[in-house]
Amino acid sequence: MEDEEGNPGEIEVVQLSEGEYIEEEDEELKEPEADHSKLKFGGHKDSVYCINVNHSRSLAISGDGDDKAILWDVNTGNQISLLEGHTDSVVGAQFTADQNLIITASLDNTVKVWNLEENSCSLRHTMEGPSDEITFLSLHPKGNVALVGGQDMTLWMFNCENGELMNAFSGHCGIICQGGFVPSGKLAYSVSGDNTIRLWKPASGESKIIKADKLEIQGELNAACCHPKEDQPIIIGGTQEGAIVFGNYKTFKYVHKLNIPNESIESVDISPITNFSAIGHSSGKISIIDTTSGALRNSTMMDDVIVKCQFSQKDPIMYAGCLDGSIGVIDPRKGGLAHRFQGHYKGILDFCLSKDESILVSAGDDGKCLIFDTKFSQIIIPLQLYQQNTSK
Repeated sequence: MEDEEGNPGEIEVVQLSEGEYIEEEDEELKEPEADHSKLKFGGHKDSVYCINVNHSRSLAISGDGDDKAILWDVNTGNQISLLEGHTDSVVGAQFTADQNLIITASLDNTVKVWNLEENSCSLRHTMEGPSDEITFLSLHPKGNVALVGGQDMTLWMFNCENGELMNAFSGHCGIICQGGFVPSGKLAYSVSGDNTIRLWKPASGESKIIKADKLEIQGELNAACCHPKEDQPIIIGGTQEGAIVFGNYKTFKYVHKLNIPNESIESVDISPITNFSAIGHSSGKISIIDTTSGALRNSTMMDDVIVKCQFSQKDPIMYAGCLDGSIGVIDPRKGGLAHRFQGHYKGILDFCLSKDESILVSAGDDGKCLIFDTKFSQIIIPLQLYQQNTSK
């Protein structure tokens, strides 16, 4: 291969089978189609699976396939601290509610707690979790408590202050794909491939199942989300065969069901300020659902699998991370892409918004973390005007 001036470029030879080879461009030389990022962090040596930003919008923590997490400065892109000690990929990394600790979770089945210091991090605790790979990490909305689920069909809850196990929950008979705490923090929930959604009392470990009654669910539950408002006791789950179910965790019954055949559900989110829910599909489709009625409102297509959907907490905007390396900005009221962030040359694996929503930070399969400016004054109707229009 040659560059623009006709000089040979860097290549590597990959063996496919005996006697058969293909030349492949060096990963370092690849470039995205476009780059809208304002800053990049390139300290990872492998795919970046998770990312989180602290409340002051000054620090980010990201975890990778090289068994490490890195704390870095969002404003400069400089590395602050390398968090080492895990022996497998770091798949969860978050700041606690009080912003004083960092929690990391790994496929090595451990959860680590790190003291966040002025210019470094120090290991505080290592907690042994499930007997098989951890599938998710979720933190309590008000206290320093971590919840993880595993492929061994169990949930584990830890006190991050002292490193003690608070409870281990069992009852599912399928891999737990998602879980967390309801907004009040008084219950934990879990969603499993056994097609049940369970609610757990954290202290006693007692659980109740949201019952399907006569409602049939096609495929295994694969993604879920709890409504972010306490007065809306709804959990939405999606299956690998395109079934979407709405469960009420106070009545423990399903209230709606919608089928979008042959469309595996990969991500779910619920808006706290509008009556919309977003469903991300393996086909690249984003379906906007009426949260109250369960009716399909509109759809938008992107170019590859939707990895994550996330609504703004203050504006009628939804963000969708895609395996084509872009993040779409969608107007859920009418559908369609209002904007697209590009900058990764491989798929988006995670992203998050800062608390003030002034920046979006992404984690990519290309080993990069990118920061995007989220100023949309020209393309998004302000929320106050939106509320005025919808109240007429």
